[in-house]
Amino acid sequence: MKKPDSVAPNSETLDLEKMRYAGFWIRALTTIIDIFFIIIFLSIFVSIFAMTAEYIPGELTAMELILQVIIVCVSLMMWIKWGATPGKMLKKIVIVDEKTGGKLSLKQCFIRYLAQIPSTLVFGLGYLWIAIDDKKRGWHDILSGTVVIYRDKQDSAFEAKQVNEK
Repeated sequence: MKKPDSVAPNSETLDLEKMRYAGFWIRALTTIIDIFFIIIFLSIFVSIFAMTAEYIPGELTAMELILQVIIVCVSLMMWIKWGATPGKMLKKIVIVDEKTGGKLSLKQCFIRYLAQIPSTLVFGLGYLWIAIDDKKRGWHDILSGTVVIYRDKQDSAFEAKQVNEK
C-alpha cells in the first residue's frame, strides 16, 4: 500500500544529503493556504455557535479559548502524524527532524509551535530568517531542531538510499 504524499519518511531509509529545503516563498504560500482553511473552520464554528448561544462581540468567551486550544491541538497532531498542515500537504512539503529526517516528536512540535511567537513578535524576523539560512530554517525550526523539505526530493532521496542498500 502506497504511503500518502505528506507522511514523513522513516529516518532509517532517508538519504539526508539529497533533501531539498523549502524556502521562504513556498512556506509563506502554505501559511496562506492554512489560514484559508482556518477561516473556513472558524466561519462554520462561529455560525453554529451564533445560532445556539448569545454572543457578545468584544468579550473573550470560553468558546474563543476553546477554539484556540482546538487550533493548537490540531496543528500539533498534524505535525506529529503527517509532518504537515493542509497547505504543506498541497504543496508537497513536509516538516522533519533535522538530524534524522524522520517524524517529529511531541516535544519538537510543542517547541516549534511556541517558538513561532517570538518569530512573529520581533517584526517577523524569525520567519524572514528562512530566506538567509542555509537550510531555510526559521527561528522556530532552529529552536525545535526541524527542517521543512520538498516531498518529491525526499522521495528521490528515499529511493536512492534503498537502491544503494541492495
